Amino acid sequence: MTLEAPLNLVIHIGGHKTGSTAIQDTALENSRKLAANGIFYPAQRAYFRHAQHSRLAELLKNGRLKQVSRFLDSASSEARLLGAVTVFLSGEELWTLSSRSVARLREIAEQKFQSIRIISVVRNERDRILSNYKHFLRHDSSRSITQFVQDNRRIMRPAGEIWAKEFPHDLTVLQYDEISDNLVPAFFEKALGCEIGCNPRSNVSFDMLTLAINNTFIKDWKDEGTEAVLWEFAIKYNSSPKMPIESVFTDEILTIGKYKLRKEILKGRNSTKYDPVEMCDRMIYLFTRLRQIFREKYDPEEMSQSSEFNHEKAKNSSDL
Repeated sequence: MTLEAPLNLVIHIGGHKTGSTAIQDTALENSRKLAANGIFYPAQRAYFRHAQHSRLAELLKNGRLKQVSRFLDSASSEARLLGAVTVFLSGEELWTLSSRSVARLREIAEQKFQSIRIISVVRNERDRILSNYKHFLRHDSSRSITQFVQDNRRIMRPAGEIWAKEFPHDLTVLQYDEISDNLVPAFFEKALGCEIGCNPRSNVSFDMLTLAINNTFIKDWKDEGTEAVLWEFAIKYNSSPKMPIESVFTDEILTIGKYKLRKEILKGRNSTKYDPVEMCDRMIYLFTRLRQIFREKYDPEEMSQSSEFNHEKAKNSSDL
């Protein structure tokens, strides 16, 4: 393959909370396997130090088109040197681009690649918005539903229509709900024709009950021990069960966001089976582990003695 050989470009644009992190982590960890299949994933390079390519969205939004062009040139050159025929990029922030930014990206990419394909994964809007809200609650300061929607209006953005306008014949849309059980292997097979054996979960959202505990124990009494317990919990229970309260949350978020409830969003909304026994088992495990941590850190006898000492000290001060 010569340095002037044509290349193909495949861009995964997200959206958010549709398994993007798991896809990106898998692409990075299996970069050699992808390369053996003629696919180059240019992550964690000098010109791009992350496991994904959302920074492209930032560059495009800020009009830094020369940097976008240089990045694509570097990716193309390295791909050719490795003998690859396809450059694969993934960044869920690309989902948030305006029509103008998407058009700019297309114009730049068309000068460097023989073909361009866009891959997106879409999810039931109610579940996606709830997952987004739970993500914020887990990683950011607690906030009300109203404040969340006001701060994140872009989650309602019709991104699919924007990308479809610029790439009407080169946009592949995968349905998250159809491939969620086998998401990573299904994605790589459908998007790149590549077989990936692993199916990891990354950045999984907790259920609302666990998030309430997270906000109480982890954020208010933050330390390494409680964080470790929650991490162990996330590994042991790496799927988040739905709870009745979550339907209420999503309905309220959609109402506040003035999102039109389409028939496909409401379809099957009452068919979810809840398992209270499973939830109790989870809580028993979580509270047992937290109790061990707190007993070691806040010994009841020491706390009692400390309380008595402070009470006696305060009494003596009052007598004086």
